[in-house]
Amino acid sequence: MKQKVLTVLMLAIPSFLAFGILSRAAKTVQSFNSNGFQMFGLKFDFGVYGYIIMTSFVCTFYALGTLWIIYKCYKFYTGCFGDLPPGPFALPLLGNTLQIDTRHPARTMSKWKAEFGSVFTVRLPQPMIVLADHSVLKEALITKGQSFTGRPTGYVWSMFTHNDQNGDGIILCQGERWEQLREFSHKMFRSAMGEKLMESKVLVQTQNMIEYMDGLIGDHDHITVDMELIISQVVGNIIQDFVLGHYFAIGDRRFFEFKSLIDQILADVASKPVQLVNAYPILAKLPIPAIKRYRENGFRLQRYFLDAIETHKKTLNLDGESVDFIESYLREMVTTKKGNAHFNELSLALAAGDLWTGGMETTVTTLRWAIVYMLHNPHVQERCYQEVEKVFGSEVPTYSAHKQAPYVEATISETLRLANVLPWAIPHRTTTDVKIQNHFIPAGSVILPQYGTLQFDPTVFPEPEKFNPDRFIQDGCYVKKAELNPFGMGKRSCLGEKLARYELFLILTTLLQNYEFIKEEGKGLPSCDRSEGMTNVPKHYNVIVRKRVHKV
Repeated sequence: MKQKVLTVLMLAIPSFLAFGILSRAAKTVQSFNSNGFQMFGLKFDFGVYGYIIMTSFVCTFYALGTLWIIYKCYKFYTGCFGDLPPGPFALPLLGNTLQIDTRHPARTMSKWKAEFGSVFTVRLPQPMIVLADHSVLKEALITKGQSFTGRPTGYVWSMFTHNDQNGDGIILCQGERWEQLREFSHKMFRSAMGEKLMESKVLVQTQNMIEYMDGLIGDHDHITVDMELIISQVVGNIIQDFVLGHYFAIGDRRFFEFKSLIDQILADVASKPVQLVNAYPILAKLPIPAIKRYRENGFRLQRYFLDAIETHKKTLNLDGESVDFIESYLREMVTTKKGNAHFNELSLALAAGDLWTGGMETTVTTLRWAIVYMLHNPHVQERCYQEVEKVFGSEVPTYSAHKQAPYVEATISETLRLANVLPWAIPHRTTTDVKIQNHFIPAGSVILPQYGTLQFDPTVFPEPEKFNPDRFIQDGCYVKKAELNPFGMGKRSCLGEKLARYELFLILTTLLQNYEFIKEEGKGLPSCDRSEGMTNVPKHYNVIVRKRVHKV
């Protein structure tokens, strides 16, 4: 029924135009009948036979015009004809936006997958080709990955790169610049030196976290606290230290001012007004508060990192190991000297901003969801604690022992699966014509990987709405599921995945080793309801934090 209604609405506008065209045709014929045909002030009278011929010509012309308008509208808004894969009916201007469950997009995408297959087109409001199956994603992003390395360009992104449509930084960069930055970042993140640097910075902050929380509890048995405030500072300081080489003291108001700036940017870029401007850039000339605020805050953030780069340049040391990302990048600039224009300070500032915005919100939100799910499933929290106690005892948890804690690993994976913190993966763009499972996809197409449809597929994860870490345990060992890819797949998978996994494991194990989490007295359990937006954030909640008898 809903599909029929959408069909009627989709054809309403062209049909209205067609009615106007046919009305015009009738008036033209009537003019022939009463006055003959007039052109350039001259009057022509064709007689009866001429009138019949001219009337037939005019009616045919207007009828073909009417059919052409209806056909073009149908083709544009459904994708049922032409090069793009089929997909659900879409409304003019709005596309499929009103049909999507914005709190749980994977549900809607799963329905469309059942109807149209694993490759289909949606309009949000511009056409995007959705890949919604593991075999399809693997073929596209790994087997034929080079054809999917592009990123969509848009007004709201290019305003910070001097309108460079090839993007810049880490997330939106593409082409040769991205290839070189990716090679450098891989070396930084995944080398032995990079891993050692990451773990050392995470461990500093986890111990700062324990000291701070112990100070809050003091001589009491427990405290009631909003863990988001603490986790945000811990994760933020890890990124701050890794990128800039320094961090804030927990509780420092400057951290919250900086985080507030980033939060506002992320909220604005996901807002409907900014996305509408991105789809129709001409609207940027209107006095839209969200786009004005987004532009101003974006340049403020860019200036923050450019100033940090200037500070680093004054004390740059080319000897020994790099102590942070900016120093490592500046060394690369010196090493490549004149030969590489892709390594420049603007690219570095944007890359630093990407590491902050990309790594902060997702990790913090995942840890907040982990606490919510353990409050709903206290047996999971107790089992994790027993494993942490067995593996680490009173020693500081280290990532090198993560394979000895399979249930903690399973709990993290189940949190990543069920929370699906990024329900809208960052889109790709095809750089060449390519064929995926008999679907022709032209170059320049926007591709939307839908990992959520896999994570909530009952044939892969039975009872997908249930929190169950045991689905990742087999014979007492942690088993990775190919269908769970929270950090993406292929060449454009998250470069910060390693750092995020260090953070998730070390922060969670340190918290469980030292504290027990209990629901707030006199109140119900925190809500598991999902949120709208680019990130699925849990509703605000407080939690009782009780000191463990055995602690470091």
